[in-house]
Amino acid sequence: MEIKTINIFSFIEYKKFLTAVFKLNNKIRGMYKMMAAAANCQASYISQVMRRGSKVQLTPEQAFGVSQFFLLSPKERDYFLLLVDLERAAPGPLKKLLTEKVKSIQSNALEIGNILERPMIENKEELVRFFSTWMYSYIHILTSIPEYQSTEAISKKVNISVDSVLSILSDLENMNYIQRENGLWKYSGKLGHIDAKSRFIGNHHNNWRQQALLDVQLNPSPESVHFTGVYSISSSDYVKIRSCVLECLKEVNSIALSSGTEEVIIFCCDFFKK
Repeated sequence: MEIKTINIFSFIEYKKFLTAVFKLNNKIRGMYKMMAAAANCQASYISQVMRRGSKVQLTPEQAFGVSQFFLLSPKERDYFLLLVDLERAAPGPLKKLLTEKVKSIQSNALEIGNILERPMIENKEELVRFFSTWMYSYIHILTSIPEYQSTEAISKKVNISVDSVLSILSDLENMNYIQRENGLWKYSGKLGHIDAKSRFIGNHHNNWRQQALLDVQLNPSPESVHFTGVYSISSSDYVKIRSCVLECLKEVNSIALSSGTEEVIIFCCDFFKK
């Protein structure tokens, strides 16, 4: 039996997390009974805990058993136990402190760099150079495709001079993003991420959003996907949609990193309040 789970860091109430997990596994019979056994309590008690509007809470010991039942990682387990402590705390300074701690952990866990598990780029000179134009990140990934590992092939693909290509390739080599082998430029496997608060992040997003607009205007293709939607939704659904977007990013990243090297694709994603 394989129990499907969901990103716990998208929740600030443990009962809503459990409800979502139960819904995801609605074809598995006896979930309450199995979870109760893991929590060392009666299934009827779990039913009371999960009843809408119920004030009955899991004890810390029961919560620990539940975390083991769902095979939560150490970080997920600690967060789940914290959510239980938060629900059990009476209104006052302690509850306020726990609420702040929950929000801080949640914000850090849902940061894209942590979800994708990419190392942070710290070198400022590297940041300035790499994010000055879309060509650096494009040529960097382009060298992962055997067909585009020569200077001439890259020059034709990007439609810039050989000298300009050589300048970028040399910079990428110095930054250890690519390496030179037998006259060819090969992708080193290095990936990087920059903090969402970095002043360079705007350059990166702007560089590729401009390329996306050019694709819409100059090279419309049925294979491309361009979509912009404006909605009015509830605050709780904003959190749900954000979680869906982050899970999608994680899945796209996982598929891309384990895929072959035949095409360079660009995936731009924007989700924000206005």
